[in-house]
Amino acid sequence: MARDEFNRTDIDKLAKRVAFLCSRPSCDAVTIGPSSDVASVSSTGVAAHICAAAPGGPRYDSFMTPTQRSSISNGIWLCNNCSRLIDNDPASFPAELLHRWKAQAETLAASRHGRRHLRPKDVQDQMKMVLGALPPSVQDGAIANVHRASKAALESLDRRFSVETSFVRGESLYTLNALETVPFRFKVPAHRAPEWREQLRGLLDHGRRVKVNTKDVKIEGSDLMAHLFDGVEQGTLEIAPHGVEAAVRVSLRDAATGKDRELEPFAGRAYAGVKTFSVDAQSLGGLLRLGCEHDLAASASDNLNLSFELCTDVWEGGDIRFLPNFQAAYDLFAALAAGAAVDLELFARGLKVCRASYAPQAAADHVRDAYNRLGYLRRARRVADFLNRSIKYKADLRFTAEQHVALAEAADIIEGAHEGKLTSDVEATLTLTADDPEVLSSKVVGELLFVGSDPGPQIDVYGEVVQMPAIEIRVTNVVARPPKKIKRGATIKVTWKPTPQARCTYRYQSLGVPHN
Repeated sequence: MARDEFNRTDIDKLAKRVAFLCSRPSCDAVTIGPSSDVASVSSTGVAAHICAAAPGGPRYDSFMTPTQRSSISNGIWLCNNCSRLIDNDPASFPAELLHRWKAQAETLAASRHGRRHLRPKDVQDQMKMVLGALPPSVQDGAIANVHRASKAALESLDRRFSVETSFVRGESLYTLNALETVPFRFKVPAHRAPEWREQLRGLLDHGRRVKVNTKDVKIEGSDLMAHLFDGVEQGTLEIAPHGVEAAVRVSLRDAATGKDRELEPFAGRAYAGVKTFSVDAQSLGGLLRLGCEHDLAASASDNLNLSFELCTDVWEGGDIRFLPNFQAAYDLFAALAAGAAVDLELFARGLKVCRASYAPQAAADHVRDAYNRLGYLRRARRVADFLNRSIKYKADLRFTAEQHVALAEAADIIEGAHEGKLTSDVEATLTLTADDPEVLSSKVVGELLFVGSDPGPQIDVYGEVVQMPAIEIRVTNVVARPPKKIKRGATIKVTWKPTPQARCTYRYQSLGVPHN
């Protein structure tokens, strides 16, 4: 069967209307240039049919006439690679998408017409001029202008969205907020369908955030979203449910005493799916995060999944002695680690929605981990305060059990809680100054003080090596019996024996100049 081909004139027009550039937005390849023969040119461009020129071809439309199929309006200029791509996978590249590519390419060519082509060096020079040669205050304004221009250009493609743009760690981020209901359709390749199905099921059933890979995915129904998808070879799409404003009132019930203690309120958002509802809320300036999910088909509180997360990024780089809300966070996780029950009251838009209780059988792993990290921090703060030393908090620091034990021992010594028993005799000197002769023949009950001359141990505190002062050991409740024949004022060496009440108490010697 004959094919409805383009004539030579229309082929030439298709190429020239896009300045001989490939019309695929993410390609934009130049399709013409010199050949080895000085009298000819080399072309890698193709006048491709949007709807196939013959039955059985990609995107063939039986309702079109032969004249319509061979018309310039049914053609699009592409490079060889892109022309093969759209014909090998017509489902991913429907006619509507190709018409949009063509219109965008012609609009771009019109905007460039008569203007000098920008070379990479030109772009670099302009950016240096705009950002590098200007005062910092002007640099900030120039960057803001770029984002404002991007926002305006993107929003012009679909007024149903407001757009926010940012550039973080080498990646462009686009946040689209729907201003009204926007119907659209994704075309997902078969090998990505399971991932998308699972993520979208989580959104519908549980109101959870969607985060999926967009490689090879097409979208219909929004020129803005299609533009973003077509212009990126690989990216990530996140769909965040809007939710409603929510507040959570939390109280802890002590496992031993049964007394209740109310926490600072949590504020956040509540999300609902057809199977569960969930709450994501924060307290103490973002230091604490509460997450809970409840099965809508169940009424028992044992169907409540509850978690408290410690978000210490808010402390990053701060002096550990002055971290805000530390004690409140420590008390919470200490209570949870001890098995405290939790009572929750959820308020959405100011109305009380539900109440639930949660009594864990054992502390969850994340609770024990947070309590361990806060315990390390509490001891580090005690050491830093004792030494009058500034130590910076590092949220991502991981310490070993040995480092924590060494820090705990130092903190115990500072707090006077590091004691030991004396089980063997100790030799020490004794100077007798009593005037009563009977004292010289009786036993002496006293205490000993051993003063170290060497510096104390070095310990690791948040990655810093900290030198502790020399240690003093005070031994109490020891007895000595002087020899029978001794002169007043004599200094003798005697053996001190521990009584059953004998104790050794460790402490650090007084400090000199404080650290900065």
